[in-house]
Amino acid sequence: MSNCGKYSEKARTKYFIKQKIKETFKKEKAEPIPSFPFTTFLGEEIKGPESYQEVRGLLAGDYQNYLEERWVARLRAASKVEINQEVLKTVNKH
Repeated sequence: MSNCGKYSEKARTKYFIKQKIKETFKKEKAEPIPSFPFTTFLGEEIKGPESYQEVRGLLAGDYQNYLEERWVARLRAASKVEINQEVLKTVNKH
């Protein structure tokens, strides 16, 4: 995201949540299986979840992963990791 500094954290979070909801409830077409030409769909078609509680866990997990990715990216950008090879050679010797 090159425009991250342009928007507040709240605005980016709101955008992220909207995108995840769109991805979660995207209607995809079923691909027929040539070896089994019959397809059955059970249940009723709905536009979206009846309440936010149905997707709250998925959304929270996705948002947590998003925050962690951003956090790790910031850490990697802020500092360089140097490994002392002499110490590394002695660590795994049992």
